Amino acid sequence: MPRTPASRSLRSVARVLYDITQGFDSPHDPEPRLRRALGLLRSIVPYDRCALLETSAGGPGRIIVAPDSPEESERLSRVLTRLLTILTAEVPPPPPPPPPASWLPEDVAHLVPCASHLAVPLVGLDRVLGVLFVSHPDMNAYADDDLRLLSIVGSQIAAYLTACQLHEQDRQVVTEHEAARTTAEAESRAKDEFLAMLAHELRNPLMAVRIAMQTILGQAQRDPIVQRARNVAERQVKHLMRLVDDLVDVSRLTRGKIELHKESVTLQMIVAAALETTRGFIDARRHVESVSLPDEPLWFEADPVRITQALENLLDNAAKYTPQGGEISVTGYHEGADVVLRLRDTGIGISPELLPRVFDLFAQAEPPMARSEGSLGVGLTLARTLVELHQGTITADSEGPGLGSEFVVRLPIGAPIERPRRDDRRAAVPARHILIVEDDHNVRKALRRMLELGGHRVEVAGDGPGAVDLALAAPPEVAFLDIGLPGFDGYEVGRRIRAALGSRVLLVAVTARGEAEDRRRSSDAGFDAHLVKPVSREDLTRLLGRAEPGSPS
Repeated sequence: MPRTPASRSLRSVARVLYDITQGFDSPHDPEPRLRRALGLLRSIVPYDRCALLETSAGGPGRIIVAPDSPEESERLSRVLTRLLTILTAEVPPPPPPPPPASWLPEDVAHLVPCASHLAVPLVGLDRVLGVLFVSHPDMNAYADDDLRLLSIVGSQIAAYLTACQLHEQDRQVVTEHEAARTTAEAESRAKDEFLAMLAHELRNPLMAVRIAMQTILGQAQRDPIVQRARNVAERQVKHLMRLVDDLVDVSRLTRGKIELHKESVTLQMIVAAALETTRGFIDARRHVESVSLPDEPLWFEADPVRITQALENLLDNAAKYTPQGGEISVTGYHEGADVVLRLRDTGIGISPELLPRVFDLFAQAEPPMARSEGSLGVGLTLARTLVELHQGTITADSEGPGLGSEFVVRLPIGAPIERPRRDDRRAAVPARHILIVEDDHNVRKALRRMLELGGHRVEVAGDGPGAVDLALAAPPEVAFLDIGLPGFDGYEVGRRIRAALGSRVLLVAVTARGEAEDRRRSSDAGFDAHLVKPVSREDLTRLLGRAEPGSPS
């Protein structure tokens, strides 16, 4: 028997609708919540069978049957899919309440024998999400009020399904972003590992070449032809070293792994140091340089190594992109709370199109010029980043191609920092008993030859176990140890030598790796100093001249 409207009080209906809404409290594990809603529906819209079909734009749909009947799921899914096609064709957007479904399609009617049924579409934000279906064995079991209530519950379910789908989309977006971030981090690590490997492979031959050039210094001084050849080779080695260092430094900067060690410096000191490094390249291109700085020292706070590196990159850029015989001028002065440095050249200039991105990574001038000078397109990027690490600014300006360029660096003066006192007195380095541990034959041979020419007694080993045996058999005063060794690495060699000989030996790591973690590991292993290849004669002489092996470097 169909119920009369009086058999359902407004309060009881409102309570059921409220309970259904409250049940949709989480987008997680929605099926139990949907089953609960279908169960509550029965108290206001009676049925002997109820089914909810949720369609999916990207995969299989979901069918929920109440009372739960797995054997009916497949046939009800076919019926509701057919009904959904009919209902969506009859409901234009925005959809009004659909008319009662008074018949089932002939091709599926035999699957669901019933006297009365209702079906409403579940309409989401931008599409129909499914269909809600109820049936009753009594003829004329449903009235308009039942259809209205079923439509209201259908709207509640559609809103919940929409929330679930939006939550799933958000989860997928987060998952995709996490996957993209993980991929980017893996690619970044792979790039860093490749650059570290490249630097290691390049620094060993560079060290051998550099030491060989320093070894023939005496002969070069007696023969102008040899001197010129040595100068060319030394200049090219320095250029290759700069390229390697730029590659490694740009990787460190992008990962935020460069630390500043500030002290009070003068602009005069920084300009002099940068010009000394780049003078060979400037002179080779026959440029005329002019420097205008105040007579009084212009002090400011900076990491002298890094701020000098920034200026070196600017000078190198000016020399590189100025045709031979050009002019380069450096001007420094105090302005307000800043130290200002202007570097102007008469070079090829910067086009208006390139000027806004001249500091971007791998940005270059016209390709022929860039290729001819061995440019990597990272020098200006490093200069800008190093200046910005000092809370400074750097700008570029040019009137156009062929009209030269000007770079302006501004650095805050900051609070003075007490500079450590240094003893600049030079003393003759006494002959030492030295152990060289290096697996690269060329580097080992060149380093041994240079040190023996300095009057030192040198012994060599090419692997970890041999190095330890040699050190314990004839304890050296100084041991220069490579880290990547056969047998066991240089860290282990250092630990064993330090444990056996104590502070009697000066342990120096000589390696192609110079990251903070590498320096920490060498310090933990008992090393007194850490040199990064290719080392110079000055690096080695400074260490050999130390008064006590155990003193800090």
